[in-house]
Amino acid sequence: MSRPFANPVALLREHDYRSLWFAGGCFWTVRWIEVLAVSVFVFEFTGSATAVALVMFARTVPMILFGAVIGALAQHFQGRTLMLFGLAVLSLISAGLSALVAFGAVEVWHIALGAFLNGTYGTMEFSVRRIMLGEIVGTERAGSALALDSVTMNGTRILGPVVGGLLYELIGLEGAYAASALLHGSAVLLVVGLRYRQSARIAPKVLFTADLFEGFRYAGTNKLLIGMFIVTVTMNFFSFPFVSMVPVIGKEVLLLSALPIGLLITSNGLGSLVGAVFISLYQPRDRVRVFFFGSALNLVAIFAFSFSQSFKVAMVILLIAGLCDACFSANQAAIVFLSTIPAMRSRMMGALTMCIGMGHFGLLHIGFMASLYGGATAVAVMTVEGFLVMVAIYLFWPALRKKQ
Repeated sequence: MSRPFANPVALLREHDYRSLWFAGGCFWTVRWIEVLAVSVFVFEFTGSATAVALVMFARTVPMILFGAVIGALAQHFQGRTLMLFGLAVLSLISAGLSALVAFGAVEVWHIALGAFLNGTYGTMEFSVRRIMLGEIVGTERAGSALALDSVTMNGTRILGPVVGGLLYELIGLEGAYAASALLHGSAVLLVVGLRYRQSARIAPKVLFTADLFEGFRYAGTNKLLIGMFIVTVTMNFFSFPFVSMVPVIGKEVLLLSALPIGLLITSNGLGSLVGAVFISLYQPRDRVRVFFFGSALNLVAIFAFSFSQSFKVAMVILLIAGLCDACFSANQAAIVFLSTIPAMRSRMMGALTMCIGMGHFGLLHIGFMASLYGGATAVAVMTVEGFLVMVAIYLFWPALRKKQ
């Protein structure tokens, strides 16, 4: 099922790949620092699980609003320029939010606005930086390069929540935002030093609307891509919103403080990291079926987590859920990159980002159920719904169950 493909250490010796890889690590570390610290702060500030879900919603909604649009527009600009501008703005926003919290002037809407702007940059980052990584190393090594990038993203799920929980307990939310400003600034320095300039983009005379609709038409002709997009929507709607309920379950059911809650999220990230490292080292020959069945098992594991009554049991279950999640996350971008012609990659990555953004509807769904029945019941119901959808996909979308 697998074979050695490219040496990750050799990839990291290449200056431009390494710089982009670390810049992505800085951004995603900030994401998980803020997911933990902001969730705990908003829940303590408002006493509402729905408010927590709404703030998480603000972070993810740009993906569905702007995903396809940014994917089409990105073809006309240098990715390095887009990243520099976005990271610099995020660094200033984080510094401003830190000051507001320190002076006791912060409101929930300030936090939600910061999350929205962070999510808007993340929408662009997903399309632009990953294509740059694939182009830097070439098609032959793109699968391994993108899987290694997934290792970074999953590694930040270990580091970020622990750092976020520690900063929150020692300093408060202002400490988490100050760390975010420093990390975004570090990413700016990394991107400034890039020597790589991507290949020429589509000529400016091509209409943006034509680019956009051409991308939709292309996606419609590729059954594998459409099936992968459907699974992506399913996972982001029914599986990943459970993270917003981990602080709620940790406080309501397991009676934990911020740091142990961070360790729960870290356990999930550790599983994803281990799985992504394995996939990076030994690329699966049948990447699509690994992607599909790992996704289904992830839903089963999260369902089991919703019944946890012990911190240790919850840690183990979330570790297993993370291993299954790696099958999804470490193969997702590689499937799009490798099954798409170069001229369409930016637009297909944009479409993928839009599918990921469907998770914001899941956040609303889980937040509403949590307000009625509690966080644990909401997670259980969501994962059952998601597993039933995966069964339907298996039965009615043969491109995902055929050996590739």
